[in-house]
Amino acid sequence: MTLQEFTAEDFRQYNYCSRIIYFRYVFRIQPKRTYKMLKGQEYHDEKIRRKTQSKRENRTIHYNKFIAIKDLGLSALFDAIVEERGAYYPIEYKTGKSYPKIPYHHLMQLIVQAIILDSYYNTNVEKGEIRYGSEKRLETPITLKDKLAVLKEHTAMLQIVLNETMPSPTAHEGKCHDCEFWLMCRRA
Repeated sequence: MTLQEFTAEDFRQYNYCSRIIYFRYVFRIQPKRTYKMLKGQEYHDEKIRRKTQSKRENRTIHYNKFIAIKDLGLSALFDAIVEERGAYYPIEYKTGKSYPKIPYHHLMQLIVQAIILDSYYNTNVEKGEIRYGSEKRLETPITLKDKLAVLKEHTAMLQIVLNETMPSPTAHEGKCHDCEFWLMCRRA
C-alpha cells in the first residue's frame, strides 16, 4: 500500500476545516482560488519566493525549500528554514490578520514542518516562528507531545481519504464565507 502523502499545508487546512481534506483527496477538486488565497500568493511571490538564502553571523536562512519525507508521508514547501549553531527551525509567513497568539491551525503547520526537518536533518526541532506581515513575529516551542498530536491527526486525515467519509463541517460558520470549497460543501 502506498502511504498517502499530506503536506504541512494540508494539516493547516484540516485544522481549519476537516472537510477540505475530503474535497482535495477524495473528490480531487481543484477549486477556483479565493481572493485571500490570491493575495497570499501575490505576497509570497513578491516577498519570499525570490529569495534563496541569506547569511549572517552564525545564522543561515534557506528560503523556498521543498522537502518530502516519503517514509512519513509528509512534505512541505518551506517559506524559510533557519540554521543557527547546528539547530534548525521553520518560519512561516502569513498575510492575513495577525493574532495575539498562534492559532492552532497555523501551529499544526509549523509542527509538521518541524517533524520534516527532524527527519531531513536528523535533528530535534524545538521551536518555530510565524511572521504576520512585517509587524508581528510569534515564536513557539515545539514539543514531543506536539509532534505526537500530528501523528494522530495524520491517522484521522488518512481515514477520511481511505474511507471516503465526509467529516462534519467546521463548528465556526464564519470560516465558510471565504472557503474555496463553499460551492461544493454548503455545510450540507
